Amino acid sequence: MKTEINLKFLFKRLLALFIDTTIACIVLFAVVIFLRNFNSIRGFPQIFIGVLFFSIIILLRDVNNKFSIGKRIYKLKVVSTEKNNSNISVYKLIIRNLPVLLYYILLGIIADRKNSENEFIYILYLLILMFMFFDIGYLFQDGVRLIDQYLKIEVIEEEKKELKK
Repeated sequence: MKTEINLKFLFKRLLALFIDTTIACIVLFAVVIFLRNFNSIRGFPQIFIGVLFFSIIILLRDVNNKFSIGKRIYKLKVVSTEKNNSNISVYKLIIRNLPVLLYYILLGIIADRKNSENEFIYILYLLILMFMFFDIGYLFQDGVRLIDQYLKIEVIEEEKKELKK
């Protein structure tokens, strides 16, 4: 499925992802800061609860009306490519965002361990490069992420509604 790549469209998608990620990070930091007030929830549980909230936001970002806050701003939406143009299940939308969450988790582990002399860090770098090549890299090749092709969904620009006279 070779399509002409629209760089303006791809840039909108990346900006929408950036907005959604920023919102998820703000929630993560707000939860961690809020939990500092409780002495019984410090250290790992505090970070774990924050990351849990972050993960929920990233995984469910397309469930609310099939588009995220970033997609709303840039007027993008996730639609089915199947012939019957059926509604997309919540399951598919969560699966669609799993690679993105994996990418962020790997980056978080690397950031946490960056001063370590552990060979594990190099394996994580390799995993991130593989993820970027197969998922995001595919977006630039064919205009559709690999996971979206598998799930038979795609991101499109919303049609502009004409004003009624």
